[in-house]
Amino acid sequence: MDLYRHMDRDKVQFDFLVHSDAGGGDLSSDALMKERTPEYFDDEIRSLGGRIYAVPRFTGTNYRQYKRALQVFFSQNHDWTAIEGHMTSTAAIYLPVAKAAGVPVTIAHARSGGVAPGLKGAATRLLRRNLARKADLLYSCAKQASEAVFGARAVREGLVEIIPNAVDTGIYAFDETTRRAVRKELGIPEDAFVIGHVGRFDEMKNQAFLVDVLAACGDKVTGRPPYLLFVGDGKLRESVREKAKTEGLSDRVLFAGRCSADRTAAMYQVFDVFALPSYYEGLPGTAIEAQAAGLPCLISDRVTKESAVTPQVDFLSIEDAGEWAKAAVSAAGQAEISLRTDVSRSAQEMLTKAGYDAGALAAHMQEKYLSFAKKQILLIAPSLRQGGLERVCVRTARLLAAERADMYQVHITLFDGRDAAYDTTGLDVTDLKLPSRKGAIGKVLNLERRRASLRKLKKRLRIDISYSLGQTANLAGIGARAGDRIICGIRSYQDFDNPEKLRRFARKADLIACCSRQMERDFAERFHPERSCTVYNPINTSISGESDAVPEGKITAFLNTHPQLIMSMGRCDRIKGFWHLIKAFAVLRGRESAKGFSSIAAKSGLIIIGAGDFRAYAALADALGIGGDVLFTGLLTDPFPLLKKARLYALTSYHEGFPNALVEALALGVPAIAADCRTGPAEILTDDADCGVLIPLLAEREDLNPAHISEEEKELALRMEEILSDPVRWERMHENAPRRAAAFSDSAYVEALDNMFRMV
Repeated sequence: MDLYRHMDRDKVQFDFLVHSDAGGGDLSSDALMKERTPEYFDDEIRSLGGRIYAVPRFTGTNYRQYKRALQVFFSQNHDWTAIEGHMTSTAAIYLPVAKAAGVPVTIAHARSGGVAPGLKGAATRLLRRNLARKADLLYSCAKQASEAVFGARAVREGLVEIIPNAVDTGIYAFDETTRRAVRKELGIPEDAFVIGHVGRFDEMKNQAFLVDVLAACGDKVTGRPPYLLFVGDGKLRESVREKAKTEGLSDRVLFAGRCSADRTAAMYQVFDVFALPSYYEGLPGTAIEAQAAGLPCLISDRVTKESAVTPQVDFLSIEDAGEWAKAAVSAAGQAEISLRTDVSRSAQEMLTKAGYDAGALAAHMQEKYLSFAKKQILLIAPSLRQGGLERVCVRTARLLAAERADMYQVHITLFDGRDAAYDTTGLDVTDLKLPSRKGAIGKVLNLERRRASLRKLKKRLRIDISYSLGQTANLAGIGARAGDRIICGIRSYQDFDNPEKLRRFARKADLIACCSRQMERDFAERFHPERSCTVYNPINTSISGESDAVPEGKITAFLNTHPQLIMSMGRCDRIKGFWHLIKAFAVLRGRESAKGFSSIAAKSGLIIIGAGDFRAYAALADALGIGGDVLFTGLLTDPFPLLKKARLYALTSYHEGFPNALVEALALGVPAIAADCRTGPAEILTDDADCGVLIPLLAEREDLNPAHISEEEKELALRMEEILSDPVRWERMHENAPRRAAAFSDSAYVEALDNMFRMV
């Protein structure tokens, strides 16, 4: 109810299914509701827009009748987004029934740290035995309740999420005027020392023990008459009243009965000490409320220590009422009314910070509930170190969060989250902490550990679709199915080098997502055309508006002496073919032409941006006599201000999946020249786009011999010269380039993702 009052009910509405003692032969909800005695929250629930339904109370001997009533109810009423069961003793019965009827999400919410003694407790433990496997999500108010209801294994495996009890902390702020007024109303002397308790009268609450505590206090507590004030109602109230009468304490044991939230808050002002001698609890909300009111709290040592959010709590054994009386006397000596306001204010700040404030918790839970209506998407990547697939992973999560927040809830999981090069602020990222291992045995064991961890994570997050990026992620992803649909992403033709692995993906995945159409065609020819699609990489095509600033130092000096720039971007990897580019640039620098290109060539420079060890390529440039005209910048966090200054972008790879940097260059208005490797460039630099030039595929074998310049490298130099020496053609390409890049924009990518998710 505390959550419900603070929820935006235009977005999230609660209905309530309660257990009723009413009913004869007709066990339908309508019949039970007609016979049911109205209860305390009924009117408020209806005023907030909620509906109330009823099923018969479970007695232990009416299992079939109880389950049948649930089946009838949920067959007629199942259009809820989720069922959250707060009565875990029978949740293993009603949650599967709701799920079978079509309710998408079932939640078991543990709130009790123990069970009743005897046969009833044994039956409860038996009913809860498999509850952790019968609910989609497991919530709990505290670790002790988690273990008591779901078992230590479920807690150990991270399947249980702790949701603090919601408390409207503000209404419990200490108010001395209220204290005096309510004491006068109840007939409690102003100088009395009051031990207070809030809770239903039930065996687990152990209220009779407090009568013994009051008796042990004697007639005076630090010169003040002691009183005991109970707030609440229940089946054992009269037995506690009788005990007080027997002990001769009737005039000092008061029963306020069940109170509204506001009235209960006023009662806390009357107390001097709050006492909770329970045999077991989950995490008692009353203890949180009492701390918010600035009260010293005496709590049974059988209650979870998580209930002590402030320094105001002492845990005591319920074996000795005298110990509680001494603690009450000690608290009475320290409980100065003049300090209660400050203590209360400080306690509320601590409680809010710990997550107990109802307003803040309602906002958190509202987002969680709204997410249930969304598809849960899991993106799987080995890491987030520098690289194309890593960038795609983060960009995918951000775009879906920005453009499809009403449709998808996106999660990222990494095998090794160390040394991330991409900002994941605001994203839901789980690091499995399972980095690569050496050796065949180590790799096999690691793969199984990754699969097991992924499977548990998928179950906990209730994943609908998992999308793994790259071969390493695919290998773990296909073996970790947990009721989800699996998409494996092929990012490079290197994935085709091992047909057996690719065949495993094709056989087990629900869909293969390729980053180019040619790659999809090749996959479909070998495997299953109906299980493939193309999703081009997302490209930030709005980067042209970013800063013109470039890093100071050697880069600035290089720009000052080389106004005519050719650039390329990529890690130091043989597949990038950088030796071809360096040799072609050397040819270009030495060329004479009828168009007077030699004057332009003399001012030209080559910049290669990317991480890795480029010393061998730098040595090649030196041997060719162009060492001072080639700059290796290393990894740049923001390379685009520098890339904007290029006159030509060159891509000499013999393998690409989809070259992000090529499209980024076009987005900045930089014409391009690219080797026609099997995928990527030909789908970007089309004839009708007229924004760049394709050249034949270059040799794969690395050749660092400066004396050997191949014919294809000479051809590359010639084609670069043709673009750079023709200002009319260059200007046309410059204008067309951003228009072509727009075809690979964020919006186009998000639409492709929508289509991909619909395919599974």
